[in-house]
Amino acid sequence: MPSCEHIPPDLFHGVESRRHTDACVRQLSRSKEFQRYITHREYSESLQLTWFMALIGLSIALYYHLLFVYRDMYVAPFGNFEANTIPSLFSTALLLFYIAPCVLIAPFSGFFETLPSRGALRLAVVFTFTNMAVVSFGGRWLHHPPFLITEPPIPWITGKTSEARQLVTITLTRTLPLQGGVVAGWLVYKWRRMRWKKAWHVPLPLITVPILVGVFSCLWFFLATCFVTSLTTTSFFFPVGGDTKAVGDDVVSKILSMVLAIKQEFLSVLNWLSLPMSLPDARILYHLWCATLELCVLYFLGVFLSSFSSVFRGIFWLLPTHPTTWLLSLISCLVGLNALMRSDSGNMLHVLGLLTLACMLVRNGFLITP
Repeated sequence: MPSCEHIPPDLFHGVESRRHTDACVRQLSRSKEFQRYITHREYSESLQLTWFMALIGLSIALYYHLLFVYRDMYVAPFGNFEANTIPSLFSTALLLFYIAPCVLIAPFSGFFETLPSRGALRLAVVFTFTNMAVVSFGGRWLHHPPFLITEPPIPWITGKTSEARQLVTITLTRTLPLQGGVVAGWLVYKWRRMRWKKAWHVPLPLITVPILVGVFSCLWFFLATCFVTSLTTTSFFFPVGGDTKAVGDDVVSKILSMVLAIKQEFLSVLNWLSLPMSLPDARILYHLWCATLELCVLYFLGVFLSSFSSVFRGIFWLLPTHPTTWLLSLISCLVGLNALMRSDSGNMLHVLGLLTLACMLVRNGFLITP
């Protein structure tokens, strides 16, 4: 049988040509590389089931919290440790190492189709801004130290431009320990986007991948907290009133001290698990449960609300798109932003407004044609 390039046109749909096509397809479907590709696709799509794990797990966690942990909601003030029941160690570990990672992995894995690179970047930005908004405006309602620090609120609206550096510093130092989950979700996305010939698979991805994400987030939180503490001279519980400076000397001693601190912390955790729970340990467990659950709910709401952001895209059409008017408007925003930053009596609310307008104009200049 000649190849397909040498088949005459009148015999292209004949019985012999169809038999040759079936043989080629059968040979391809039975090859080892094709089987590896199918296995990789099935393995990659199995992580999309984390959507169901996240929804079911988050519903159970909220029900458990309202029914057992936060039972005296009409009498006790919100977040009062003494008036609430302490969650068990097993439930806290399940929330921290499985349910919360599923909430982070599910949006990056996509639902019916693979998330594009721009969508994954947008999702990481949404999670980052969620963390920044929580630590800035959470107040006493979301304050669960040392895991989630939101008190006192950061005065982004009422602050002055002379305090801009301090406001940015305290926001970054509060947000950095919380970014481990976002980084882990992004790494899972990049891992799923690897070519099927180079990809490596871990067994039982629906169990091992969320656990690895949870462990990575905890290690990130501890290392980031140690790093922030070593680089700041004052406590980062307070948004203003304190200069920060980098420690430029004794870098090796700082790294060694961090390694020793990690070792001592690990040994203390092992000793804590073997001893009966005391009042300070129970308080830490309560704050860990509440902080993790609050962030999970806020992440889920952020993903849900960001899906409806296309409704507000009409606002971009109200801004100039002609090259001349667009450039003049952008220059005016940048000049006004520079003038406000140089003025000591300027308001940070005006700075944020001009910065948002400048970002919208930049987006118009690259994505919308006149």
